[in-house]
Amino acid sequence: MCRVVRTMMAAHSTSLPAKPPSAKTNQHIDDALHHVERTWPAFIGKTIPGEYKPELGSEQRPLHRLTGEDRIDKNRLRAKKVCVDVWGDGAATPNLNCDEFPFASTYEGAYWSTTEADGDSNGWMQWDGSARMIGEEDNQDAGRDYLNTRFYKANRILDNDKFFVAITS
Repeated sequence: MCRVVRTMMAAHSTSLPAKPPSAKTNQHIDDALHHVERTWPAFIGKTIPGEYKPELGSEQRPLHRLTGEDRIDKNRLRAKKVCVDVWGDGAATPNLNCDEFPFASTYEGAYWSTTEADGDSNGWMQWDGSARMIGEEDNQDAGRDYLNTRFYKANRILDNDKFFVAITS
C-alpha cells in the first residue's frame, strides 16, 4: 500500500487513509525510492526524492505540490520522452500509460526539476526520477482518485506544499 504524508512545520503530519493505488503503481514508487537501479532514465548517482528518512534530519528531500495543468503537462511530456527512449514510439497504447515518479504534479517532475526548464532540451536525461509503462487503468486511478482526490483535495495540499510518500505493507 502506498501512503502519502503531508508535512508542516516538521512536528505535524497527517497520513492518507483509504483506497491504495494499484500494485503496479506501488511497485513503481517502491522501485524509485528503494531500487533506483530498476528506474529510467538510468545514470550513476541518481537519487530520487520523496521519502522521509529520519537519518537525514533537516536535510530531507520532500516532494512539493505543483498546480496548473499547463505546468503539470510539461512534466508529463518530459516523462514520456523517457518512456519513448526506453520502450519506443509505439509503447503507449490505449491500455498502457507512461507513469512517473516523482509525480507530474510535483516540482520534482521530469521538466521542472531538470535543466530542461532552463532551456536544455536533454535535461530529462538527468532527471532524478523514474518513468515506466504501466496499465492505463492503474495509472489513471492512482493519479486521479488516490493522489488528487484522496490526498491533495482532502488535505488541502496547495502549490509548493511539501509531502512525503511511503510504501507500507
